[in-house]
Amino acid sequence: MPERIVAVIPLYNKAATINRALASIMAQTRRPDAVVVVDDGSTDDSVARIEPQYRAQIELLSIPNGGPGGARNRGARHVEADLIAFLDADDEWYPDHLASAMRALAAEPACGAYVAAYDVGSDKAAKREEVRALFPRSGVWSIDAFHDPRALKSYIDSIHSSSTVVRRDVFERLGGFFDRERCTYGEDAWLWLQLAFTMPVYVDREYRTRFHVEDSALGHALAGRHPRHPALRFADELRARIPAERRALLDRLLAYYRLIETEKLAARGDCAEVPALRRAFRFGGRIPLRLIARDARVHLTCLRRGRAPTKA
Repeated sequence: MPERIVAVIPLYNKAATINRALASIMAQTRRPDAVVVVDDGSTDDSVARIEPQYRAQIELLSIPNGGPGGARNRGARHVEADLIAFLDADDEWYPDHLASAMRALAAEPACGAYVAAYDVGSDKAAKREEVRALFPRSGVWSIDAFHDPRALKSYIDSIHSSSTVVRRDVFERLGGFFDRERCTYGEDAWLWLQLAFTMPVYVDREYRTRFHVEDSALGHALAGRHPRHPALRFADELRARIPAERRALLDRLLAYYRLIETEKLAARGDCAEVPALRRAFRFGGRIPLRLIARDARVHLTCLRRGRAPTKA
């Protein structure tokens, strides 16, 4: 029996872009078997703006606002399907996205998900080439091939929700997206971290998704301040979900997340939490000199501000 695939869109105040996203789904060379749009308590006219031609082809769910993780989880569990493809309401798929994903996953049954390169436009050329720079070929990849903390982060960052198709049994086994506390930052990485540290993925270097950074209001478009990454706040829970043989590798990544967090805290003069964070997330093994220098700058910045972090 051919595999069924469902497209899931979390919708929150995206009146200006929801029809563009839906148009890209309807233009797929392999149309999804179902399209579920989950309105996450929008306060604008996002739902009313959905064009009639699309309204007739989707299932629309409405839930109280709980964040994108909860909306994605609700949509994914609403329809029975073998594969789940997520698309943010401000992004769009290129026409061959689903067909390419289904071919790859059929050919590589050990892969838990398909991950495609995403296009962010020519004005952000460096970001546009990030996936291609990290992965020199399309095919099966494991996080075991990466050891530098920066490369580990890039591996996780390459798994963008709008360009990923995940097997339903894998999604359920990993527990879905982080959906607590109306989280709007890192809720997707919570799932993709577990995926990456548990099983291989198929990486496609071709651009299959257009990621509209200019329309994002929750993540990349935020300037500076955001909630702490759930991977840092619930690190012990995350470690328990990861195979024991990869926990040391996970700790290297968490230490790098911690470094980024403490850099932001130090930059705005909020050094009170820096010592505890540095103690909780220490770099292990060989540390690249650039990261040592960055950590030292955090120390010096907080020292000048009168709150020196303890030596890590």
